[in-house]
Amino acid sequence: MDRREVDLESHADDIRLQPVRPASEAIASHSADSFVSQETFSDSSGPLFSMYMSRAERYDKECADRWRGYADGILVFTGLFSATVAAFIIESYKNLQPDPEDTTTLLLAQMSQQLAGLSNGTHVPAISSAAFGQTPFHPPSSAIRVNILWLTSLLLSLACALLATLLQQWARRYLQLTQSNYALHKRARVRAFFAEGVHRFQFETAVEALPALLHLSVALFFAGLIIFLFDINHTVSYVVVSCIALTASAYFLCSFIPLLHHDSPYSTPLSTLLWFLVHAASVTFLGAINSIVEFVDIRRRRSSFRESI
Repeated sequence: MDRREVDLESHADDIRLQPVRPASEAIASHSADSFVSQETFSDSSGPLFSMYMSRAERYDKECADRWRGYADGILVFTGLFSATVAAFIIESYKNLQPDPEDTTTLLLAQMSQQLAGLSNGTHVPAISSAAFGQTPFHPPSSAIRVNILWLTSLLLSLACALLATLLQQWARRYLQLTQSNYALHKRARVRAFFAEGVHRFQFETAVEALPALLHLSVALFFAGLIIFLFDINHTVSYVVVSCIALTASAYFLCSFIPLLHHDSPYSTPLSTLLWFLVHAASVTFLGAINSIVEFVDIRRRRSSFRESI
């Protein structure tokens, strides 16, 4: 046996000693190798998707942190503010119903008169039943206005707290949906889909509207407080009105400053509304001036044409 035959026999023994893999396993291995090769060397959009997702994830995280910051601040303020308004409502709603102490006072006064009459030998007539419950009770109009303002303020504050809680949930849901465990190109498409929904449904505008709703709640509480204190003591009410007027002046000043100085860091939710109103008024005024100028020019041309004829 020569050396060539010995090599063939040893190679055949090595082939017989190797385990035989099933066909499905071999096909799967080949497919995986082909996919890795294609994903690694053939897909030129991989770096683009990677750069897009890195920047998009950083941007989405900043947006979600900003939304949660809004929600956390609103929840803290509404908790304290709602407790304050509820304490005032507990005292004010009593003015909407008859006071049982009035009946007790009336009975004591009647007993005192009867005892005085017995000592003097005079007869004091008894109080009729109409004086105890048949006379209709009409709450003061000021009490009705105060309770309407304060209850509306409390409801708006609680609505802000509910929306702030939902805002936290929406921020978490947005991050979960845009940062799922899909392939890179699928994650990019999912993120683009939900980011487009955020812009299409004006989510940022809804977030900015929450502080405006809370500010409206505070304004209603201040209005009710002024009416409530005017029925108690005028001196105290004047002091409170002065403080509220200073606060309102500072608020409106912060609202108007961005209209005059665009680099101003001061702004309120009312600033955006004022900007739209001023812009609409400017466009309307300029349009009216343009129409007047065109009308005058047409009349002038007609008169000059008639004179030339």
